[in-house]
Order: sequence, then structure tokens, then C-alpha cells
Amino acid sequence: MAAFWRASEGQAASRATILVPFYVLLCLISLLPFVLIANPPIVDFANHAARLSLACNIQDPAVADMYVYRLGIIPNLAVDLANAPLCGVLGPSAVLKAVTAASLALIYLSGWTIQRKLFGTPNAFLLLLPAVAFNLVTTMGYINFLAGAAIGCAMIALALGREKKFTQLLLIGNVGGIVLFFCHIFALAFVGVFFFGLMLRDQPRTVRGLATAALKTAAMFALPLLMVPLVPSEGKPLAIHYIGKIRVLPALFMAPHPNPSVFGLLFLVPIYLLIRNRRVEIHPALRVPLAVLALYVLLVPNGIQDAIDIDSRTAIPLAYLFFMSLRPIDKEREISGTLFGASAALVGYGAVMAVLFWLPFSRQVEELRGAFGVLPPEVSVFSVAAEDGPRMRVFPFGYNHLTSYATVDRRVFNPLEFSGIGMQPLSSTPKFGPIDSPGSFPVTPAQARKLEHPTADLQNEMLKGNGRFKLRWPEHFDYVIFYHFGHFANFRPELLTEVHRGSFFSILKVRRPQPQRG
Repeated sequence: MAAFWRASEGQAASRATILVPFYVLLCLISLLPFVLIANPPIVDFANHAARLSLACNIQDPAVADMYVYRLGIIPNLAVDLANAPLCGVLGPSAVLKAVTAASLALIYLSGWTIQRKLFGTPNAFLLLLPAVAFNLVTTMGYINFLAGAAIGCAMIALALGREKKFTQLLLIGNVGGIVLFFCHIFALAFVGVFFFGLMLRDQPRTVRGLATAALKTAAMFALPLLMVPLVPSEGKPLAIHYIGKIRVLPALFMAPHPNPSVFGLLFLVPIYLLIRNRRVEIHPALRVPLAVLALYVLLVPNGIQDAIDIDSRTAIPLAYLFFMSLRPIDKEREISGTLFGASAALVGYGAVMAVLFWLPFSRQVEELRGAFGVLPPEVSVFSVAAEDGPRMRVFPFGYNHLTSYATVDRRVFNPLEFSGIGMQPLSSTPKFGPIDSPGSFPVTPAQARKLEHPTADLQNEMLKGNGRFKLRWPEHFDYVIFYHFGHFANFRPELLTEVHRGSFFSILKVRRPQPQRG
């Protein structure tokens, strides 16, 4: 490798030649953990798998008694639409892995295409795409958004070079926009904001210029925008949250295993210095769109209703497009060599973390799913989790939705499935509605004890959020899945009977409290 970088003739052509296989190799390695790990510690993975399993078995009387699954004009359906024709052919986990891998592959391919259009030939900054494969979007399990981001990158790749052919842009925007709408509404917003910046690029910086760019963007996405009012309403007051915007900082490296977190942003410092010192440039065609998209990430709320991480998840495709827009214009040999080494190190680190943390976690999930056989079908289950423990293989949020595998394996009712109106095709039947939630997490043992007999303040707190199902939980649930992580196996022995004890969990049966006599 060193001899290659010292070569004096044909360096540009040689680097382009070696870039192709090296890029393909890094891309493939970055995909392996998402494909080969049987039960990855992706936060929402089990939850998505449960929904897809219910969708394929909605005619089962046991399922129909608990859940309703109905496709419609819902802007959050990428994996559901992929799953529908594959019921009985691929299991839900395989569908989720296929969509994740295909989405990342499309982003990688779009990056190559975009750089070829911008610079004539790709350069080593493209290697940063697989280097940041472990990020908030991929490891939180925002798979529908990831699919939308991939479609968006492909649309941008198609649109570049056609800015003066507005008829073609109308076709790309409206056809692609409809696909984006059904992938995820926030992906549609991300792409719409980017194209607004693209339209603004060639307009004067005046009110008229802004209005012209806005009208062109609205025309490009007219069909998907017309579909937005058709989305069923949740019937709840609008709630907008900014408190979680700090999650933007570690988003690019967020993962359930040891990771650079917010310190990963330090690698952007040398890129900034290289741009400032005119060693690297952002292609002029993308400067305005990227600036507009960055302003959107800065200003958009972190959460709307039950949807979270609007800004943080959008920061990921923004970073992808930023890397695609860069090229060295001075000291190319040194900069490219550094990018080769840094990208290989990051991809290799991710692969090592998958072996050290993802594989042991996957074995834990296999143990858990094997134990679910003690659960009778159609029972209701409540999830409780310790905050730490010696048998916690990944960060706590990786365990948040593991109870959803009981829904897949035993057809139980789990209130932690994503269900509700508007953004979800899954909802509970009236019989189970009172103990359902559109989205929540396990409670701690201390919280579980308090929720048995909640105070007025605690009850009001639960009713304001999605915690109604937690109130007086022993009266409503048949079993408890307790993730003890190596601590005591039964946090409430006077109320719960141990049915099964595993290495990091226990399955406990609720002894119904006797009604008090007056």
C-alpha cells in the first residue's frame, strides 16, 4: 500500500482503480453484522418482527382476538409492504435484514453515482459511508426511515445534472415522493428540504427567489403532499418536543456496543480544517442544499407526538450527502491515504464489536425465545428490567423490546408493540385496548412496585403519557418477563411465582390479588 501511494505516475488512475475493490470490500463488511447475526441488538428489531409476524397471521383466531392489522394511507410502511408478498416465504427477521442491507447498499451505490456525476470519478471520501454504518438510524431500528433515506439518495443521484430539465424533476419528485411517503414521512421531509435547497441554489436570495424555490419544490412533490391530509389522525393534542435535540451529537456513531459517541464528531474537525485551508472542497452544486438541510436539522423538533429523533435520524443522511460532496483538491495522496486507513479502521472496529457484543447478545435472545415455551398462548405479559447487571451484553436500550419475540413465538399480548392510529398499521382490539400503548418501555423493579398502588401524582403522570397500561399492572397482566441481568430473579416474590429462570431473565406468573371486602 505504501509503495502505491509513493508512485509518481498515474496516481489518480491507480487510486481510482484500487478504490473500487476497496470500497466494495468495506461496504460488504459493513453489511455483515446486520445480515449474519441471528438476533441483532437493534432496538426496534424485535418489535418490527412481531408486527410482521402478526400481519402474516392475522387470520389466526388467537391473533385476531388481540390485534387488528390494516394497511392504508400510512406514511410508515416500508418493511410492511416488503413483507406482504413474502409471508410464508421469508420469516420476519429475514425480511428486516433484507430491507436493512438493501437500503444500505442503495445508499452506497447512490454515493458512487453522485460522486461520478459531481467529480467525474469517485474519491476516497466515499469510504466514509460504510465507515459509519453503525449509527442511530441503523442501530435504533429506524428501518422504514432508512429505506426512505436510501430512496432519497437514489432520487438525488438521478436528479443531479437534470436541474434545468424541470419536467424530469417533476417525474422524479412525484414518483419517488410517493414511494418516500409510504417509506416514512420524515424521509419525505428530508428529501423535500434537500430539493428545496437545490431549487434555491439557482435563485436570487430574495423573497421572490425563496417563493419560486418553494413553489417548484411543492410542484415536485405535489402528489405525496396531497396524500398527507388523508393520514388518519390520532385524535390527540399536538405535542412538540425539543428536549432531546442533544441526541444529534452522538447520532453518527450511536450503537448498543462501546462506541465513540459524541467524541466521534472530533473526526469532523480535520475535515473542517481541510475545507478551511482549501485542501478539500464541497462541490458547489451541493453547498446550498446541504446548508438548508443542516438548518432544518438544527430547527426541526426532536419529537412530534410519539415520534422521536426527527432531527437525529435526519442528521444521518445529511452526513452521507456531506461525505458524497467532498473531494481533495490539494495533498490528494496524503488525504486519500488517511481516508483509506481511517475508514478501514472504523469498519474493522464495527466488525470486532459485532463479534464481541452482538453475537453473545444473539445467544441470549436464543435462550430467551427457547424459554417462551412456558407461556400459554393469548396471555398478557408485562415487562420489567433492571437498570444494569453483570449479564448485560450490550447497552440497556438493546433489551427494550425483546418481549416482542414472545408475540412472534407464542401469540401473547404485549403492550410494548408499536400500535395506534396514524403512523402504524397495527392496533389492539377493544378487548385489549385498555392495557395497550402506542409506544413504551419496560419499567424498573422500583417503578413496578410503585405502580401496583399508584399515588394520584403518579397516576396523572402515567395518564399524560403512554403509561396507562402500567397502572395497577398485577390486576391486568398474567405473566411478567423480568430482565434481571444476573441480579435477583424475582423482585416481588409475595406476588409473583417463578416459572422459569434464565441466565439474564426470569418468567414470573402473577398471582391475582384477592378483591378487598368492604
